Amino acid sequence: MRIRVYLVLACIFLLYGCSNNKEERFEDLHNYIANLKQTAATKLNKNAALITSSPPIQYRAEILRSPFDPAETAAQKKDKILNPLQSYPLSMLRFVGILVYNGKVFAVVMAPDNKVYQVKKGDIIGDHGGIVASLQQNQLNIMEPNENGSHIVTLHLKDEH
Repeated sequence: MRIRVYLVLACIFLLYGCSNNKEERFEDLHNYIANLKQTAATKLNKNAALITSSPPIQYRAEILRSPFDPAETAAQKKDKILNPLQSYPLSMLRFVGILVYNGKVFAVVMAPDNKVYQVKKGDIIGDHGGIVASLQQNQLNIMEPNENGSHIVTLHLKDEH
């Protein structure tokens, strides 16, 4: 019984000794946290001053893309091939005929791989981004950009007998 009393008394003294200096033991931690809060508040005030000093941005829908559409880089536009005829130079393409379907006029063009494609006015063909300018009974006119602006390339209908 005596041993139990001594053990209880020893535990009480140990607990009393540990709890007595609680503020002094964590003083450096409190100082560190206060310093962090002060530094964060200073940085926040500097950033707020930068944000409020910049001019407001005005969105003009008629000249800018929608902010909800993903931006397309020039490299992506260049790599995007809309039709297989953009892979070949115009000199390798053959104009083989005119097709009229539901009142719409199409030119029939054969690629070097002997595949036949339909193109209409405004389509892009050729490896230099030529645009079909006009379709006539026996010729196909393509406006091709160059260093001087653009020039017209004409593909004639070949008579193969």
